[in-house]
Amino acid sequence: MRVAVVGAGPSGLMTFKYLLAACDFLATDPESVGGTFAHRTYEDGELVSSKQLTTFSGFRLRVSDPDFLSTDRYVQYLSGYCTHFGLWKHIKLSTTVLSIRQRGNRSTHIITYQHRGSPQTQEYECDAVAICSGLHVTPNIPNIKGMAQFKERSQFGVGKTVLILGSGETAMDLGYFAMQCPTKRVLMSHRDGFLCAPKRVPDPVILPILGNKPDPNRLNVPIDSSSASLFDTAYVHRRLRDHMLLWHYYDVFIKSTLWLVGGSKYGMAHWVGGISDKRYHASKIFFSKSNKAIPYLSALYRQERESSFIQRIRSSLIQVPVADTHGRHIGMAPWPSHVDEHGVVHFQNNGRPECHLLKNDKVKPDMVIFATGYTQTFPFLPGNYPTSETLDTRSTWHSSDLSTGFIGFGANHESYAYQLAIDMGAAPGFWEVLFRDGGWYKLPLLWALGANFNAKFRIGGPWKWEGAEEVLVEELWDTVARRGGFFGRVTLSGLPMAMFGSINLVLWVLDPVIKVCEMVVSSQDLHTWVCLRTVEMGRTAEPLSHKPLNP
Repeated sequence: MRVAVVGAGPSGLMTFKYLLAACDFLATDPESVGGTFAHRTYEDGELVSSKQLTTFSGFRLRVSDPDFLSTDRYVQYLSGYCTHFGLWKHIKLSTTVLSIRQRGNRSTHIITYQHRGSPQTQEYECDAVAICSGLHVTPNIPNIKGMAQFKERSQFGVGKTVLILGSGETAMDLGYFAMQCPTKRVLMSHRDGFLCAPKRVPDPVILPILGNKPDPNRLNVPIDSSSASLFDTAYVHRRLRDHMLLWHYYDVFIKSTLWLVGGSKYGMAHWVGGISDKRYHASKIFFSKSNKAIPYLSALYRQERESSFIQRIRSSLIQVPVADTHGRHIGMAPWPSHVDEHGVVHFQNNGRPECHLLKNDKVKPDMVIFATGYTQTFPFLPGNYPTSETLDTRSTWHSSDLSTGFIGFGANHESYAYQLAIDMGAAPGFWEVLFRDGGWYKLPLLWALGANFNAKFRIGGPWKWEGAEEVLVEELWDTVARRGGFFGRVTLSGLPMAMFGSINLVLWVLDPVIKVCEMVVSSQDLHTWVCLRTVEMGRTAEPLSHKPLNP
């Protein structure tokens, strides 16, 4: 089988590496970097996903690397990945895919591509295609012209007014950087609010009214590897797995915790630009894990919002420290409708407080930065191909065409990784973990209390790796052991495990009874349906009688 991988970011490289490795298992010959982290990064850019989840299981980062890598270090790591696994000789860089089409009865794909600087196009015929790329989104706002990539802080200049379009992680980074430069004014524009979360589990100060201070030397665990997997994604009864109870718990947990430690359910010290209530539920939100700009965004609103009696009591008992903005702030703004001939930006009326503040304000920016994210659009795919929005099999394939796969497009990592491991027989069972040689207590505890690290699913299964156990008990054990404080150990681990473990136990015990009840109800429904159909056909039905039906 010949497979074309479109995209050279982490998803593309990982897919490519395992396709090459599959050649060894399946006795086939191989035919056949950094992505956006290399080409659209900026000065002091940093990943928001932790190294614990970002690192490939079979090629580890240095122990000395921080929890969150700079984009430069991550691109260096991806380059090392290619060298380590011998991928370079198969990679064609600086190549644009122009089109993909199917030949005959979808048995082969024809890739038309062009190397940079070459006037000639070439074609490649393959049996399957892996799509691992996305496109940058540039919204159409009338009268904004001239585009250049933002790369370094010096581009902010001196005494300039900067308008940042977007409220995601890149926008938050750039807003914070702009505050560290001699800018005159900075505004951030959003469409329908946002929800920021810290990259690390917060360490609130208990009883700050007594003068207690945070420990500057303590680094809590990254928030994306802070939850225990047992009874959350692993060993979850199907009835609980298919129910919204888990999501409702985390929805209440998120909102109440954010309010308790920061005063607002929309984020810690997040007093403006909160996500709209109609979109705010744990099952469908996307956290922006870059929140350094939040104190600057909330600076104009914080004093008024925190002055209430309840807020004063709350913040005297528990509070996550808020950074000092030294009198500087970022203005919040609605989404622009257009820019007039004088260069003044006109904003949409979203009915929020920031709209009222800007009502009589003339905003004439010297610089507009598009930090509007990415979308999964693929102009090289014709209409008869599936799209990332229509996938019905593990967010990767459409059942009508298993020769076209989409890799790396949005899913909840914890549940997704575990379900994939079950699908391919790589999820270890408790007894399998318990009776292994290494770390007689560390491995079972990490299996239960740790997040779904990739190395967990290489203890056994089709991609078994001898180094997996050492990575877990030597490297990743530190992540679980470092999880501290009431929130890290109780609310993120102990409480969910106790609550959902009990529910799972009850479901396992009562499942046979529930099945019998369902069968009885189902048989009654069937009997009722037969009777109704009989009446519809013009016959006389007597549901409780065994007499033959009269014509």
